[in-house]
Formats: sequence, structure tokens, C-alpha cells
Amino acid sequence: MKKLLFCFTLMITLSASSQLTTDSVLIENHYRTFSYYPSAMHSSKANLMFIMHGSGGSSDNMIGISKNLAAIAEKENLILVYPNGYG
Repeated sequence: MKKLLFCFTLMITLSASSQLTTDSVLIENHYRTFSYYPSAMHSSKANLMFIMHGSGGSSDNMIGISKNLAAIAEKENLILVYPNGYG
């Protein structure tokens, strides 16, 4: 249920812009921050892709590593989301 709530909240907060945006959602008393490229939000058939990092990483690290994916996200109808850990 929490995952469904998170995805629903995420979809509501996304806007139709192709620039990297940062936001947060409160889950179990922790603000979970994430960055995203909402490039495909204008399409009803967009795909949501979470780009995860390992222990000690961050969304900023993953954004740099996956910059090639971000370059094709709009063409491929992808909404890229880079979540951060909280601990």
C-alpha cells in the first residue's frame, strides 16, 4: 500500500517540464527525496523508471552515471526518477 501511495503521490507532483526537478514525499516519518526528469509527462503512455543507487550513493551520482539515458528519455517516452536513501 505504501508503494502504491508513493507512486500515486509521485505522479501527482510531476509537471510537464524536461528539466531535472527535485521533490520529496513523507513516508514513515522520513522525507524521501528524489529527482526526476518529467520529459514524458505529456504522454498518456509514458513509462516510469526508477534509477537506484547502492549503499553510500546518491541520486546526484546516478544522474551523472546515467546521463546517456536522460538524453534519450523524451524520445523513448520515459520518466526517470532518481530516489535518495534516508539513512
